[in-house]
Amino acid sequence: MEYTSLPGLGKQASRIGLGTWAMGGWMWGGAEEADAVAAIEAAVAAGICFLDTAPVYGFGRAEEIVGKAIRRIGRDKVILSTKGGLEWNEREEIRRNSSPERLRKEIDESLRRLGIDSIDLYQIHWPDARVPIEATAQTLLDLQAQGKIRALGVSNFSPSQMEAWRSVAPLHTDQPPFNLFERGIEKDVLPYCRTHGIGVVAYGVLCRGLLTGKFSAGDSFPAGDLRGFDPKFQAEAFRHYLSAAEDLRFIARARDCSLGQLAARWALQQPGISIVLWGARNPEQILEAAAIPPLFALGAGVGRNRWNSRTANSRADRPGIHGSAALNGRPFSRLSFLGMVSAFQKRPCILHFRFGPELALRKRTACPVPTTGSMPISMRWSTAS
Repeated sequence: MEYTSLPGLGKQASRIGLGTWAMGGWMWGGAEEADAVAAIEAAVAAGICFLDTAPVYGFGRAEEIVGKAIRRIGRDKVILSTKGGLEWNEREEIRRNSSPERLRKEIDESLRRLGIDSIDLYQIHWPDARVPIEATAQTLLDLQAQGKIRALGVSNFSPSQMEAWRSVAPLHTDQPPFNLFERGIEKDVLPYCRTHGIGVVAYGVLCRGLLTGKFSAGDSFPAGDLRGFDPKFQAEAFRHYLSAAEDLRFIARARDCSLGQLAARWALQQPGISIVLWGARNPEQILEAAAIPPLFALGAGVGRNRWNSRTANSRADRPGIHGSAALNGRPFSRLSFLGMVSAFQKRPCILHFRFGPELALRKRTACPVPTTGSMPISMRWSTAS
């Protein structure tokens, strides 16, 4: 297991963190408490000490499960991260509320559910347009002075919002979404955090399961599962993402790891990423994360697959990500390779790519996302020469 020093904590945190949203059951089709507790115990036994939760995950249930687990494990074995700034009513309707009154109430409720007297990292879950960010930052600074929290963090904040926060209080971490398919933070959030020494705890590394390779086009989701209405899981977009994930599985096989492990390894190797969260609700899921391979380079080893343009061209009629390239001078096909090269390539000019026109790709995939920023396997496109 790899470890890192998060600002404001003064102790080492595992670079793989256990995400507990699914343990709360809400929006994920339910969860078994015994399995969830066992997953936390398995994570800690495997060296994963960073646990991330929030009150809204099951409306308190995830925090209660985490609290039960750490009473069995021992408080000193884990770094606990939770959040505040969301509230809900009896109909489970949620809204943002980062008012001082709400945050003071929320943190006391979190401490009670977790069964502890201090939270290692407390984050504002989403920015609240109705409350000045400076006032929210001051509230957390006051809670820190009272000994209820150690480090201060935010989630889903823009650089300008983080700048406003830092005018009042220190900012130790940011928690944004980040994975091979969703890389918007590379443009602004990651550079800002690197510049200002802010730790980045990335969530969604498996893109709600799309980067596990466990779905097929005919899959459906139970009532209450957020993937039932997530646009990425609908019709043509779903097929497109599945096709991209299938391409990436070839790279994972070449590195003797699962697609999920490859996705997490890729994220961990991006400059500025401190920790990636791996969601799990049973021991088997988190043990896969604990076995993520160490740092590796993308190079000639992948060439053992001996793919060629003739083989790939036979797949050209299938929706997905395709292109032509050369691996150490030999024809090579798998456009998804480019999404990995920036992180894994350690020797210059190992891979050289040439692609067809951007417009042709957009017409073929009919994917309702832009071709820059959030395209599956986000990259810059150029016309073939």
